[in-house]
Amino acid sequence: VVFIIIPIYGFYGKVITTSITYSGLWAGVLAADEGNFFQTTLKPSSVNNLGIGNGSPGQTINVKITQSSTNPGTISWNSSIKFPDGFDSAASTGANDIDVFTFVTWDGSNWYATGLKNFS
Repeated sequence: VVFIIIPIYGFYGKVITTSITYSGLWAGVLAADEGNFFQTTLKPSSVNNLGIGNGSPGQTINVKITQSSTNPGTISWNSSIKFPDGFDSAASTGANDIDVFTFVTWDGSNWYATGLKNFS
């Protein structure tokens, strides 16, 4: 009997909370080199600019986005994030609605996305 041990690299059991901060505009960057699972809450009545940085080829990340409990915020995605034609990438608009987006990259820079929306 031969046993082959294959190392598995990745981030398991870790969810990173990303803050959306103001520096001329509301923005948050998902630091893909820190993990594969992220969560954030949108700023109310604001455009929330979201991007992904420090990705690795072959990486998949998941993001849970919670809508504001008061006035809904909107999302502006970085140009490196691509959604399929016809997919509504806008955030759900109900108070505390939750959207879950998945992003995959083949080159570490361009991200292909889809999502499940309106968990309320």
